[in-house]
Amino acid sequence: MLFILFKMGDERYALDSLQIAAVVPAVGVKEIPLAPAGVAGIIDYHGAPVPLIDLSQLALGRPARQRLGTRIILV
Repeated sequence: MLFILFKMGDERYALDSLQIAAVVPAVGVKEIPLAPAGVAGIIDYHGAPVPLIDLSQLALGRPARQRLGTRIILV
């Protein structure tokens, strides 16, 4: 069994790789004006708009830090 590990705050989490459609770089995020808390924007994935949810914002009340190696997990 293969898992993708990620971190929110000081905690580590795992997702079963069978539940993951893709892991993509965090580029090309279009912000949505007046979007609810936790909705970071929209990304274009192979021509289809996909909403981007910031789990850190929802779980911890603060947006995820953007780093050079930040990735988006599509489930």
